[in-house]
Amino acid sequence: MKLSDSSKAEFKRKLTRKEKELIQEWEWFVEPDAGFPDGWGPVQWIDAAPALLPVRDEIEKRGLANHPKVMEIDRQLIKQVLEYGSDPSGEEHPIDKWWWHLEKIAQRTYPASLLPEHLREIYEKYKIEKKTYGR
Repeated sequence: MKLSDSSKAEFKRKLTRKEKELIQEWEWFVEPDAGFPDGWGPVQWIDAAPALLPVRDEIEKRGLANHPKVMEIDRQLIKQVLEYGSDPSGEEHPIDKWWWHLEKIAQRTYPASLLPEHLREIYEKYKIEKKTYGR
């Protein structure tokens, strides 16, 4: 996915080594994996989500949510979840932490207004489709 110049411009500071590692981990956890159902990344699986989703919490805490690479990974995750579904995370978390509510996104019951704009657009597009996922 090519990033727009405006996305690049929004995030100007240099990443620390730990921040680069967090973003890389998030990418690995989202990437579809042969060990999971078709189109699923490890974060979509109930047994893995509680251990993996705190990485996204840390990304948010460090102010990296608007980093172009994080935005790209989040877009990929939303598309995967809407296309292939997701298990529940198995834990209770605030509703505004969308990454903990992937099953609601898959079922199209998550409040679109709580998603960041770049994800809301994808969600709204898929939401009009009738097919819903989740177990």
